[in-house]
Amino acid sequence: GTAIVSTVVENSQAHAAGLQRGDVLCHAGTDGQHEIMYNEFVAMASSDQRPLEFDIRRIQTKAAAGGSSAGSRSAEAYARKQAVIAAAEKRERAHKKKSKPVAKVGVGGGAL
Repeated sequence: GTAIVSTVVENSQAHAAGLQRGDVLCHAGTDGQHEIMYNEFVAMASSDQRPLEFDIRRIQTKAAAGGSSAGSRSAEAYARKQAVIAAAEKRERAHKKKSKPVAKVGVGGGAL
């Protein structure tokens, strides 16, 4: 799936860069049109490549000024953003569970 920001740690580089929960990470120079896949982003973040460069696509949830349907558009955008965030969090939990180190057991049952 797509790389989506599920959490921004205060005082982190992501926080300083202005990333927000729910931002969709996209390849640099694509104006948010070509999304970075989650596994691709994990590989980028694990590499020595710095700085990480990418565009973001942000789902806006504030109602536009004027227009009677602005509130319902905002509610729909908010629901869509929450669904995107929930999917990102689920994928992150699955990745952490999959990559969690397993204790090695030596002779006699003790951990090495």
